[in-house]
This record gives sequence, C-alpha cells and structure tokens, in this order.
Amino acid sequence: RHGWVMFLVDLVATCSMHEGAYQSGYLKWETPEDVDPIFPVDDALIAVGVDGELLERSVAQQRGYVVKMLNSVFQIGIPYNAEGGRRKSLALDGLYEFYVFNLYVEQILLEGDQVDARLRVFRTLVTPLLPRPLFCENGTLLAERMFLAYLGDVPEDVVLVSVGLNGQEFPLQAQTLTGFTVTEVAHANNTRGYTLKVPFDHPVVQQQQDRAMQYVLMIQFTLHVLPEERPVYHQTSVTVLLDASPPAINASCSDSGIRFTLEHRPSEHPWQITIGSELLTSELAARHGYVLSNHSQRLQLDVPLFTAGYEYKNVSLKGFAGTFEVHLQDPKSAEVHSWVQTCPFSLSQYIFCSRNGVMTVVADLSPMVQSGLDPARTSLLSKDCRPTESDGTRVLYSFPLNSCGNT
Repeated sequence: RHGWVMFLVDLVATCSMHEGAYQSGYLKWETPEDVDPIFPVDDALIAVGVDGELLERSVAQQRGYVVKMLNSVFQIGIPYNAEGGRRKSLALDGLYEFYVFNLYVEQILLEGDQVDARLRVFRTLVTPLLPRPLFCENGTLLAERMFLAYLGDVPEDVVLVSVGLNGQEFPLQAQTLTGFTVTEVAHANNTRGYTLKVPFDHPVVQQQQDRAMQYVLMIQFTLHVLPEERPVYHQTSVTVLLDASPPAINASCSDSGIRFTLEHRPSEHPWQITIGSELLTSELAARHGYVLSNHSQRLQLDVPLFTAGYEYKNVSLKGFAGTFEVHLQDPKSAEVHSWVQTCPFSLSQYIFCSRNGVMTVVADLSPMVQSGLDPARTSLLSKDCRPTESDGTRVLYSFPLNSCGNT
C-alpha cells in the first residue's frame, strides 16, 4: 500500500504591462496596487531601486525619485539625469543624448499584518533622444587685448579635437597652437569646458580700420563623441570695436585746485597722460603733491593750487587765474592731445612763483593797520620794493626772484 498526499497550489503570474514613458523631464512607470484581482489583498507596499539594488526611501527622495498612488496605481517617476542612470552622447545633426535606467521595483502584498507575497520587477527605461546644447561665453579681455571664448557644458564622453579660427584649422594634438592657447576645465558635475585665448594681434585675426579698429574672430570648435569619434561642431564669432580717438578728459574747479577726470574705455591706442614732458605716475604725483587715484573705470587727478605745473595770470588783490595743462599721448604714433583748464581763485593772502621767475606775495596787514600802519607805504627788505597794489588792509608785491632781498 502507498499513501498519497495531494497539494493544490494556485499560482498566478502577473506583472504590469506599462512600458514606461518620458514626460516633463521624468522617466515614468506604473504598476497596479493589487496585482492579483482574483485574490485581492488588504494592502501593498512598494520600494524602488536601480541595477538590482533597492534604495532607502530617504536616498530615493534625495535623488528626486517620486512614488505616488493614483486610482490604485503606483506611479514611479525618476528625473532623467538622476544618480543611478547611465547617459550616452550621440552626434546626429547636432549633439544629442539619452539616459538609461535599470529600474528595480519590489512590491510587497500584505494579508492582514502578514506578508502574502513579494513581487520583484526589473524594467529598463530609456529616454528619447534629447538635444544637448553646448554654450559659448564671450569673455574678451579688452585691457589685455585678448579674445576669450569659453565653450561649456561639454559631456564627459565628448572631447575637443581641433579649433578653426577664421577658416584656418588647428588640431589640438598636433601641437600647432602657436600664439594662442586652449585650456581644458573640469567640473564636478562630470562636464568639461574649454577656454580659448587669442590675442588681437594674432595673424589669424581679421582687422579692419576706419574711424575705429575692428577685430573679427570666427571660431569653429570640432568635437568628437567617444568612442565612435563621430564629429560635432559648434560655431561662434566675436567682433571687437576699439575707438582710435583719444578719450575725453573732464576738468572742474574748486577753491583748492583743479580736478581732472578720465573715464576708461576700450581704445585701440594705449593713451598715456603726461604733465609737461613727464609721464603721470604715482611716483610723480607724490613728488609734486598731486592726488592720483586710478582704477578699472576711472582715473582722477587732483592738482592742489600752487603745486608744480600751474601758470598764473591776471594777478590782483581781487584774485587771479590759475591754469593747468595735461596731455594725452599715444606712445606708438607720438600723437598728442592737450587739455587746458583755467580756474579763478580768490584768497586773502598767498605766495607763489611764476614760470618766468617772478614771485608774487599777497599779505593781509589787518593787525598792523589797527595800529595806524598804511599798507601802501610798506616795503620789503629793500626799500625800493613797494607794493604794486594795495587796499585798506592788504598789499600785493610782485618782483623777480633775485631782487628785493631774496636769497
């Protein structure tokens, strides 16, 4: 005799028929909460991951994964560029990319407080081809007379292989970059950039001169998508206009002197400021008592009254005119432009020497006038040196430097 034991097992194989979709920057996949409509369960839980490894909920949320329930359907959304996926560049009519995620989902079915079943699903989700535009920034350095173009957001599987400048090709690996530079810049987000620097005076740069000097640089970046080495191109152009005329100098008067202001602007000529025959420098300013400030936007020169370089005219007890002259000089062509500023000054007393060797003194004798002194009857050490002008309290003397008792 043999005893028989019979087991009746009801097996149901089920899975979601949703193939996945791409929408608004997310890869999406759906699965019903109740995968067995014949024998429904009380509740269901779900966990997601990639490449066969489930993620902690906090980690999944940090990566931007979204799991929500809508009409008894679990909806799973993954940002197309989230961590855990793989990307690939393609060179078609421009640069494109796509992303692949090996989605791993575990669905836990509960009967009361007991686990009734576990359903694990592997599904490969792929984005459509997405445009991957590169960007180029113009950072031209006018003060250095240098074109600077930055090509950015280059994926890690795309490399720059050559640069075309105004139709002339320069392969990077052939070490033909004479007179200009290309520098690679790596970024933490697995992209790279390239900085191109070309001097305005490089032979490849197009130059045209009319009222202003025009520099033109047309750039073509040739890149290869790896490992296929299929080419993709990015083109841009940069034009720089530099004014050949001298910048304007503004001058203003004050009670204590004259102020000259020059607004810096891009110019074809490196204009220099001179006072007389001397180049204006911080050392010259300190030696003569000028106050000089110079930064990227503006140069300002304060020339106090009676410092070196002034010319004085129309001197009387009522006042005088002070004139100061500055020059703009092009060191290349020796072209010179001059700015002359004349300001009226009125002081109660002063002393100065003119360029022609004449000393002028205005003195206020008010304290002595109260004692009965007549200002018009005063003199210097030499009795022959009488005032050239006087009023009730002041006198003006004007005489050669080697006279009137001067030593």
